[in-house]
Amino acid sequence: MWLMFMDESGNTGKKLDDPDQPIHWMVAVLVPEDHVLALSRDMDALMAPAEARLGRPVELHAVNLYRGKAEWKGVPPQERIDIADQALSLLAAHECAIIHACIDKTRLASVNSMPADRMDPHLLAFQFVLEDAEAWLAGQHDVLRQRALIVADETTEHDAYCVQLVKDMQRQQSDARGFGLEHVVDTAHFAKSQDSRGVQLADLVAYMLQANRRGGVGRSAQATARIVADRVAPLVVTWRPTWPPAQTS
Repeated sequence: MWLMFMDESGNTGKKLDDPDQPIHWMVAVLVPEDHVLALSRDMDALMAPAEARLGRPVELHAVNLYRGKAEWKGVPPQERIDIADQALSLLAAHECAIIHACIDKTRLASVNSMPADRMDPHLLAFQFVLEDAEAWLAGQHDVLRQRALIVADETTEHDAYCVQLVKDMQRQQSDARGFGLEHVVDTAHFAKSQDSRGVQLADLVAYMLQANRRGGVGRSAQATARIVADRVAPLVVTWRPTWPPAQTS
């Protein structure tokens, strides 16, 4: 079985016109159950120097690491780049898989056929990742890897809806297509990010994908593109193109 750790980047709730956060990303990092503890130990070892420096536990929070804020204030950029690179290199070492989806908020705001209660980028992206995970899990040849348990970052705003969404999809009642979940077991479980190294890695993947899409110039942008190409892209087993799609004339 897999533990499917999920987190997002670019979350502005139902505010769809934030020019600084136009895209909402949802990422699932799937970790084989027999690698979960070892992956957490390797992450603990990677964070040990920072924890010794600060004298307290350190969460790998992507935005702080990337921008040199909070616990990473004063740490040279190259050192922070190396930490991100080393953390993401653990995914391949532990046979992980990545699934992602993203929502273009400006395009979503122009969709008139969707009920108001569905106009939430986080919830749409969450559903898309579940749908894609279901199809991928169903196609695994190893029966021991045809099941996954969701462990998502705790967000009081969306947790109840996500639990109900999983339940409805398991009953094949999620939408008009009746797309159901047979390979995602139990309900959605939520963990505080500081307590889950798997969720922290999902946060880092989501942030790096977001930063890479924004592009930019300079050493930081080049390092981001390299890390995504080397550490993230090879592990993406399925993904959802940006939704809604661009209008074509």
